[in-house]
This record gives sequence, C-alpha cells and structure tokens, in this order.
Amino acid sequence: MNKKAMELSMNFIVILILSIVIFAGGLALSYKFFGKAQEYRTSIDSDTEAQIERILSSGETVAIPRNRKDIRIGESYVFGLGVFNGLGHSQDFYISMAFDEAFDTATNSHIEADGTYINDKWIFGKERKYTIDNNDHEKIGLFVQVDDRIKNSATTTPGTYIFNVCICTSPCAGDGCSTASATGMFYDSHVQKIYVTVP
Repeated sequence: MNKKAMELSMNFIVILILSIVIFAGGLALSYKFFGKAQEYRTSIDSDTEAQIERILSSGETVAIPRNRKDIRIGESYVFGLGVFNGLGHSQDFYISMAFDEAFDTATNSHIEADGTYINDKWIFGKERKYTIDNNDHEKIGLFVQVDDRIKNSATTTPGTYIFNVCICTSPCAGDGCSTASATGMFYDSHVQKIYVTVP
C-alpha cells in the first residue's frame, strides 16, 4: 500500500471515529433534554407541595389540594397528588389518569370529545409506578396541557373537561382509570376527579 492510500485510510478512520463520537454526544444530549422535559412536566410548585404535606399529615391517605383549574388553549398546569402509605409495609402504587367526559358550561350539554385523542394529546396518560415505604408518602405531578382539538375532526370548545385519577395497589385494569374499573383495586376505594375549565 502506498503512502497516499495509507493517509486516505487514516483520514477515513479519524473522520469515522469523530462522527461516532459526535453522534453519541447528540444522543446523550437528546436523552438528557427529554428527561428534563419529562421532569418539568411533572414538577409541583412549592405551595402545592406544602398543601399536600398538610393534608396528608391530618390523616388522609390521598390528597389533591386543587382539583379545579381554568386553563386556556395552549396553556398547561401541573396538578399535585399526594399518596400516603399506611398499609404497614412497603407497597407499589400505580397512578393512572384518563379523560372521563366534558360539558359545555354555558348550556350544560355534553361535548362529544374523543377520549383516546385527549389522553394522547392533553395529558401524560401512561400509568406510573411508585414504591412507597410504610408511613411515607410521595408527591406526584399530574400534567394537563389543553390542546386546540378534542378529536381529529373537532376544535376544542369552551367547557369543563373531567379527568379520572386512579391510585391502585396493582396495575390499574382495562382502560387504566375509569369508574367502571374494579373498585377493589383502588387504594382509597374510589376514583379521584380533576376538573379543567377551558374559558
């Protein structure tokens, strides 16, 4: 192999190694950014954290200090949920959130919304697992961002949009979180509600 060919081979190898390093760095930054974005979407403000602490210290096992909020289209809010483990042992808790129904606040008529679309576009709907030690608690953010649509074929209309929040001691059944789910699975025996009013 002549000298020129060897130089070309070395240059190619150097460029290849640099490309791999840059690509790996880009991937690492992407994962870091995505993690921060997810953390932001579930972070609770200090006032809500203090309210959760106060409610749970009074003997409640579940706390949602503020379950009603006006949110304009394109804006978001993180509701705070607190769960206290008083079962006498460490326990896995499964938190699930899902759209339930919507009403026009002016006429009190039902709004035809696509629950699957809203669960995908409005909220962080994936079930999350938290392991909580006995006599300890967890503060959890429930993210809602009002999209400009309620289904592919309809724009968001003013009204009240109701979401179910389920706290289960085993993975929440079926559709994840609904009043039709088996109540025996719920830590506090019923479905919690969050009300989002779109002005």
